[in-house]
Amino acid sequence: MSLEEHPRWHVTMFPAQWEYKRIVDDRYTNYEKEIDEAGMEGWELVAVLPRSEEYYETSVFKRPVHPGTKSQDNDASAQA
Repeated sequence: MSLEEHPRWHVTMFPAQWEYKRIVDDRYTNYEKEIDEAGMEGWELVAVLPRSEEYYETSVFKRPVHPGTKSQDNDASAQA
């Protein structure tokens, strides 16, 4: 088969869209279990906001939203 006989490929690129999730270590939840589950669901840890006098430690996660799908966790997501 010559090069002229090979089909041409067409690649379409989409801008990345993300959904976000935060998990707060408020001492009333099983924090380690929640972050383990997030990892198994495809969430990637992108930031950890340290504990302060006013706030609990918060972990922020993201994962891609594929074109044509909606967020599975609407109350904790946003697209950028």
